[in-house]
Amino acid sequence: MASLLPPLRRPGGVRVLCYHTVMPRAEDTEDRFAVTSDTLEAHLSLIRATGHTLTSITDLERTSGEAVLLTFDDNLISHLNVSVPVLRSAGATATFYLCPGDLGAAGQLRVDHVRTLLGAGMTVGAHGKHHRLVVKMGPAEFTREVAVCRDFLQSFGMPLTWAYPGGHIGSYRQHHEQILRDYGFATRFVTLEGVCRPSPRRVQPRYVIRRQSSIRYLRAAVGGGLQLVALAKRLRAIATLDTKA
Repeated sequence: MASLLPPLRRPGGVRVLCYHTVMPRAEDTEDRFAVTSDTLEAHLSLIRATGHTLTSITDLERTSGEAVLLTFDDNLISHLNVSVPVLRSAGATATFYLCPGDLGAAGQLRVDHVRTLLGAGMTVGAHGKHHRLVVKMGPAEFTREVAVCRDFLQSFGMPLTWAYPGGHIGSYRQHHEQILRDYGFATRFVTLEGVCRPSPRRVQPRYVIRRQSSIRYLRAAVGGGLQLVALAKRLRAIATLDTKA
């Protein structure tokens, strides 16, 4: 229902879309984030049909007008085998948020695959050393994780950009934010719906694409809407905290 409502205000800024698994064809799966390559193609067509341009993480701060940034999470081998061919066919680029400590695991990208991504015109960012909620880490452990991620990105000449695993309200604390800023991660993403207005002082929202996300949802996201969804998530988080108190 929230997707039927227009944006509460004219937001401007960049709409950041977050994808996970992209399958070559529809199949039964319990992965609630999985979409097909046809869905990704349809999304790219809709973005262009609505007059939005695609931007990259390296151009984020210089982007003017209403643009879209594509991101993919979790080191998945489908990123290289399925997502990249669709992106290249559409002349699009994207940022892939990777966990360097998980590279080479079963079903995961390897280091040589990272080089292939970069060779295809993509960029990479950090999604933690391992895919763990950072709220479970103290400052010392998290500092070590961030240092590994910084060195990983700098070894490939990539900008220091971070996407919190989970990314929901309560999945990180302010000391995690401070550590990331201290290590030069100026752009940091969560998974709360909203429009990105780059600033190193605050985290930035992303619209997460799920298996059940309709074209109407995508149209609302590209239009900078769904603020009521973000508000509902905030209220739910407050209620959860009150219950635990």
